[in-house]
Amino acid sequence: MSSPPADTRKAQVLVVDDTPENIAVLVAILKQHYELKVATCGQRALSICASHHPPDLVLLDVMMPGMDGFEVCRRLKQISNCRDTPVIFITALQDVCDEVEGFEAGAVDYIHKPVSPAIALARIKNHLQLQAARQFIRNVFGRYLSDEIVSLIIDTPGGLKLGGEMCEISVLMADLRGFTRISEMLNATCIVRMLNAYLDVMTEIIMRHKGTIEEFIGDGILATFGAPIALPEHALQAVYCAVDMQLAIPALNRKFMMMGLPQVEMGVGIHSGEAIMGNIGSGKRAKYGAVGQVVNIASRIESCTLGGQVLISDVTLQLCRGALEIRGSHQVKAKGISEPLILHDVAAVRWKQQYLSLPPLFLAALLPLPVPVDVDLLILKDKAVRLSVPSRIVAAGVSVLEVCCARPLKKLLDVEVMFHTTCHDGVYAKVVDVYPGEENRARLRITWSYLGVWSLLYQSWHEKFSKTTDTDSPGFMPRK
Repeated sequence: MSSPPADTRKAQVLVVDDTPENIAVLVAILKQHYELKVATCGQRALSICASHHPPDLVLLDVMMPGMDGFEVCRRLKQISNCRDTPVIFITALQDVCDEVEGFEAGAVDYIHKPVSPAIALARIKNHLQLQAARQFIRNVFGRYLSDEIVSLIIDTPGGLKLGGEMCEISVLMADLRGFTRISEMLNATCIVRMLNAYLDVMTEIIMRHKGTIEEFIGDGILATFGAPIALPEHALQAVYCAVDMQLAIPALNRKFMMMGLPQVEMGVGIHSGEAIMGNIGSGKRAKYGAVGQVVNIASRIESCTLGGQVLISDVTLQLCRGALEIRGSHQVKAKGISEPLILHDVAAVRWKQQYLSLPPLFLAALLPLPVPVDVDLLILKDKAVRLSVPSRIVAAGVSVLEVCCARPLKKLLDVEVMFHTTCHDGVYAKVVDVYPGEENRARLRITWSYLGVWSLLYQSWHEKFSKTTDTDSPGFMPRK
């Protein structure tokens, strides 16, 4: 890691003392080296520290009328943007108990009166350098870890030790639908721009709701709620965050449209339970994360989602205690999970007098096709093709297809719809309903389509009927 870059601006030092003679001495010593601010009472000092431009270091007298230096230091450390500001006491007090009280209040050092210019300059310089290095570490690691984890690493003794503790958390998994196919169409620069824009928005939302981002897995996000900072309502905060994330997608898509990039949809799955949270890895490389079945189940739930959907487990629903509106529930058998999972589709969430609701999933009206279109449904499992099922599209809408299949399909299967045309672009979809019967009908929710379903349907009709008619005009439409 490179060293912190040199800061060309002068550091700002706040001098707090009620005696004009003491202020004059400190100003004479420091004015050539630092930008100075002066406060003659504790209340004024706290006002300066709470401003938009707090000082980089505070020199604080102990014996002042009204509010002594110890109390000023304690209150200063409660100001969010001054918790890490170095405070050095300048005092004539020599008792050890006074120094202990100062350090317990949050001070980093003492300078005794009468002030030696060389000692004052050296100590101020050292603490400003330590603070700059500390801030540099925060800035670097803060791009990859949440503020809570960075604080855990920097502030907690043994924060980098391997190990962990058992705690109850909620795990949020989010993933863009069809992004693998989108990645095949774009160059690396566009993919990075798209991912950065998406992850920037989602990171801000997750951190605002006190979530900890464990990992970015391509276009996937793994976040936890309830550790390292305990959250009594971690499940509800996770659901509220997930709905907020979904509501941010339309604005993100408008940005993508202006950038000439494809539109996206996101699915989110949440599960709550016990996990071991801590530093995991080796002595050379480690990460803070969760280990336990709760992570695996959250991943399985996310894989069942449609774009725009938030699915949660039964455990998460119970922890939310009536704060959610659910628009449907269903049971699934997930890979690696012995018991069936009951999944609940979140429609709205209430939390701290706030109410967020999701729009209904867009299942457009189906139009019966005048002539069915033959296709192959490629059954996808773990991102690989497991089976090809000959099928016919008998009805279609903007985001939904109804098909008759050569064999029954299972609900929530991921499929690729391959048209029998010269165009090799398929349509990705998820089975949302099945209708057992002789025709093995199923309804598919489209998760990604480049050309658009109606363009592919038209091309199928055109190629089929142009072989048997004299008409190959683009306006030709077969009659029933």
